Amino acid sequence: FIPVLFGMYDYRIKALADIESGIYMEGLHQDLSASNYYKPSKLQIPFLHIFSRDLSKQETHLNEFENKAKFSKRYRLLLNQPALHHWDFASEGYTSCVILKNRGATQNNIKQSFEIASIYLLNFFNAELKADPQAKIFLSAKPSIPKTSSTLWDITTLQAVKPAPDQEAFEYIIKEKGIEVALETARNTIQNDSSTNLLQGFVLNNLGYTYLNEKKYKEAIGVFTLNAEWHRDNAGWVDSLAEAYEVTGDKANMKKISQLVLDLLNQKTTLTDGEKALKQENERRINLN
Repeated sequence: FIPVLFGMYDYRIKALADIESGIYMEGLHQDLSASNYYKPSKLQIPFLHIFSRDLSKQETHLNEFENKAKFSKRYRLLLNQPALHHWDFASEGYTSCVILKNRGATQNNIKQSFEIASIYLLNFFNAELKADPQAKIFLSAKPSIPKTSSTLWDITTLQAVKPAPDQEAFEYIIKEKGIEVALETARNTIQNDSSTNLLQGFVLNNLGYTYLNEKKYKEAIGVFTLNAEWHRDNAGWVDSLAEAYEVTGDKANMKKISQLVLDLLNQKTTLTDGEKALKQENERRINLN
């Protein structure tokens, strides 16, 4: 299961295939889910799950593939030949059919099942890693495979929902593509993903101050702006944006945001000591020449 866990966290991994592992069956799923790193919503890369039809009836946790892993484009390949053995998906099963010829009447179907799985693996990785046009066409709908009965397999594709970045991914986008792309990504995806920790106001507030202290003013203002948009009623977090504008010498925007802070505080009948200090600070900003 280590590759599955890596695929959920390591940005270097671009596609993942799982062959007859039973990760959604009760016993094996219990082993996998015991890991603190197993979070289906963290899987955001294309995922090919290959399984036998008979064993698929025992996939009591398939909901995690169908719904919780919604940020991954998922392919589910079921091989319909009855009584496939685990090693029929590996070279042992193929060899028993082609070389030893000891699998009886089901020999040809077992051989073809192995070939179907291998063909899908190749096309999956070619499509997702190399953007190969022919491989993409192959995966777009159930194709015909020469000399192979179409009844031997079924393929289902579930499209990915674009996730909102978490703090780590958000910082990565800022570093690699710039603050504008990071902000656009966050704004365009937040409606799909309420689980991201970016929605916790202190996360963006702390990140904004990190950039401010590093004199990365463009990044700081962008982060504070996003936090103020998502938490319009929080005077403290809106105040952080006013502070950033003051540090950068943008008095017009500083006064504009400071007025928003005062408007929020003036809606309250009583103020805490912290809020009184916040009000005094923003009044000072507005009165600056």
